Amino acid sequence: MTETEARALTIGAPVKDNGPGVGTVVEKHLDFFSIKWTAPPTRVEGVSTFLYEDCELLSSGAAPLPGFWLLPDSDPAFETAGPVSGGDAFTANVAGSVVAARFWRAAADSVLTRTVRFYKGSTLTATSNPSVETAGYRGWVTVTFPASIPVAALQVFSVVVDVEIYSQHGALTDIHPEVTWNTGMWGTYGSAVLPPNNYPMTYMVDARWV
Repeated sequence: MTETEARALTIGAPVKDNGPGVGTVVEKHLDFFSIKWTAPPTRVEGVSTFLYEDCELLSSGAAPLPGFWLLPDSDPAFETAGPVSGGDAFTANVAGSVVAARFWRAAADSVLTRTVRFYKGSTLTATSNPSVETAGYRGWVTVTFPASIPVAALQVFSVVVDVEIYSQHGALTDIHPEVTWNTGMWGTYGSAVLPPNNYPMTYMVDARWV
């Protein structure tokens, strides 16, 4: 598989290893991804990690996610024990849609599945499909929404997730002009209310913009 094919993979895309093992992608990182083996003649069923060049994308692979991520791909400046409900607030400069979200997962976070919440203003508008995470994994986790979420020009929207260990970064120099990043935000873990507290760093919860 080429680097371009690997970066275009979506969660759930079917792949095969350099033998007869067949599985689906459950997590992605910049250089590798985790596969859950679903038809593993030579592998024990479960999740394992592979470099992209050691795998092949099956012809029935899922189409790449449309659009682009709003935040930079950079690692967090620090990771700190929570738990916390953390997220990021944006203002749309033009009309568009959000089709997916991602969040940074710390390796010591013990949660293996969670959802990302999407708010317009302070109103909870949508909840993502559940994540599928691997214990010990550190990096971006991508989730999709059941349907694309339309966003009007000048609409303030937020993406929020519950994490045991929260991540922050202040490097927002290459944010796309279609959207303005407003603030990081935090609140009570497990609460469905929009986090009430602002902080001048991103909590590394991102949206896929179309």
